[in-house]
Amino acid sequence: MMFGLHGQLTHIELHALANGQFDMQIPPEGFPKSNAVFRVRRSTTGAGQDAIFLEPK
Repeated sequence: MMFGLHGQLTHIELHALANGQFDMQIPPEGFPKSNAVFRVRRSTTGAGQDAIFLEPK
């Protein structure tokens, strides 16, 4: 994930997929902090493994 302020990159953070995969399209202008609240959705795959998805609330 990249974070910026006034068009300048301020911080980069790694996000482990074990914490959930983002299930959304991010527009070129980015995703505002005020909208960065996510719901956790769990899904079981055909192999019986759980998958975790993060989607906007």
